[in-house]
Amino acid sequence: MLTVEEATEWDFEQVHSLLLQLNSSTISRETWQKTFESPYNSEGPPGFILKDVEQVVGFLGTIFQKGLSIAGRSHFAICTVGSWMKSTEETGFCFSIGFIS
Repeated sequence: MLTVEEATEWDFEQVHSLLLQLNSSTISRETWQKTFESPYNSEGPPGFILKDVEQVVGFLGTIFQKGLSIAGRSHFAICTVGSWMKSTEETGFCFSIGFIS
């Protein structure tokens, strides 16, 4: 059964392993690992993982940052999608990204 969970720094090894399987990055291991560490991504999770039981089979990377005060709101976060990778065995699944105003 596939599930989606917030990624944590403890998920890095499995996400990096998936990246190596896909052979699709020229970004160093150290640079990837920094995206999983605070305070680099202190406003939210480093992304979301797609899991099949206990194995990570997909990753949607996010970068959160504080926004400015707008319309009386003193704090909000901006989220940028930084990367998206999925095992080729997991067909027929995609992340749904929604925006709430």
